[in-house]
Amino acid sequence: MARFNPYAQYQNTQVESADPGSLVVTCYDAAIRSVHGAAEAMRTKDYQNRVRHFDLAFDLINELRGSLNKEKGGQIAENLERLYGYFTSELLMANANNDPDRLEPIERMLKDLRSAWNEARKESKSATA
Repeated sequence: MARFNPYAQYQNTQVESADPGSLVVTCYDAAIRSVHGAAEAMRTKDYQNRVRHFDLAFDLINELRGSLNKEKGGQIAENLERLYGYFTSELLMANANNDPDRLEPIERMLKDLRSAWNEARKESKSATA
């Protein structure tokens, strides 16, 4: 029998009630932490955390990719699709070649994208207020 976990229930409520822009920003935050964590784990030879961080980074980037609306997003969605493909490829190469420096540009671009999404979300909120 599953135990009641109030923290998990709180997190589920937060996700279910969040606006889509907030969820995208949250996904970027987690992806940034995962890519950074993967690089650090590679540098410290922490193989267990390396696997965990790489797996999570792949999952989060795939989640971002899956959230693209190509009909409404047009060229921006297509560009993001290509960029997420690049991230996935670079993650694979960094992991295969044990090259944590290869992750720095990904982390930087994720931070830039996160900032852009957060700014767009703020502008959208102020426009509807």
